[in-house]
Amino acid sequence: MSFRIPLQLDAPNQSLSFTEGASWSVALKSTNNSLVATIQRDGVTLIEGVRIVAGEFIIPYPYLSIANFYLETQNNQLPDYTLLGTTQFLIFMTEDEVRANG
Repeated sequence: MSFRIPLQLDAPNQSLSFTEGASWSVALKSTNNSLVATIQRDGVTLIEGVRIVAGEFIIPYPYLSIANFYLETQNNQLPDYTLLGTTQFLIFMTEDEVRANG
């Protein structure tokens, strides 16, 4: 089941880890008025420094992941670290949900 991943408020660079079907590590960095992500699954880097686009899957290649992430925003706002946890949320989706919404 998809869920919001808790993020630090007003932190331009942050990382977190959690377990949901696999061990996940996510690092978010603010750069050039944008956010980029690095995601690892079970210690293997799936993506590194990929720009986050609101409402789009962060891992752009389905063959790389059994699940995925996206940034939920209001009115397709540009990703902004100052809005994380208030009006912008990082969402984790399971493999079944990704297939249903892919």
